[in-house]
Amino acid sequence: MGFKIPLNPIQDSRFFKELWSKEGKESELGREFADCEIEDGYIKGLGIIKQPKPKLVEETGSFNKPPIAIVLHRTNSPTAKSTLNHWDTSLYGAHFLIDKDGTIYQCASLHQWTQHVGDIRSRVEVEKTWDTNEKMLIENMWKEKTSYSARKTKVSNYEKKKPYPNRYPISSDSIGIEVVGEYDDNTKRYPNATLKQLGRLEQLVRVLFELYHINKTDLYAHAKIAYKDTNSTEGVSLLEYLRSKL
Repeated sequence: MGFKIPLNPIQDSRFFKELWSKEGKESELGREFADCEIEDGYIKGLGIIKQPKPKLVEETGSFNKPPIAIVLHRTNSPTAKSTLNHWDTSLYGAHFLIDKDGTIYQCASLHQWTQHVGDIRSRVEVEKTWDTNEKMLIENMWKEKTSYSARKTKVSNYEKKKPYPNRYPISSDSIGIEVVGEYDDNTKRYPNATLKQLGRLEQLVRVLFELYHINKTDLYAHAKIAYKDTNSTEGVSLLEYLRSKL
């Protein structure tokens, strides 16, 4: 049947009441938590708009166990509307989308995973924590006389067999959050997120931390764990911001 969010603490709102107390009952965030609940894997509250995109989970499934990480993305689109329209027909997308004005759209249930990561990099290769044997094994994969796409997929498939955190998170064990922002070919980077986007992102991540008992070591920028833009900037500034706040 797969993993589902534990029902009792969610249905009777104890989960969000605990967050209410933890954040401070008189604080703005604390008051927002007091009015939250979760229904069928969708968060009700925090101004989150439920906007399911069935195509995103058409070829996926339920989480087999609680998600172990959060992956931060940028949309490479100018507006939330353009991304939402794209997700009407795309198999690839994330659970949450944050618009420039701070509006959060939840487009997939937290009971199901979406295809938002793709092939992952070798963690031991990136962080240079491999031993001699594994270094040779991975380097030999990269030397094979096949296409780059075939080689990176082979390395990724090798990595996916490892338990987390010996590898980076994959789609089927992580939550994806997209923040609207279009890549600038001139500056070779994504624009800074707006203050409203950052504020709402922080609130959402706090809820997910508490819900899944994870922390900022389980937060990742998509560019750093997958094969994205050449300069590896997607999600990096978001990650830096959150790690400074959480």
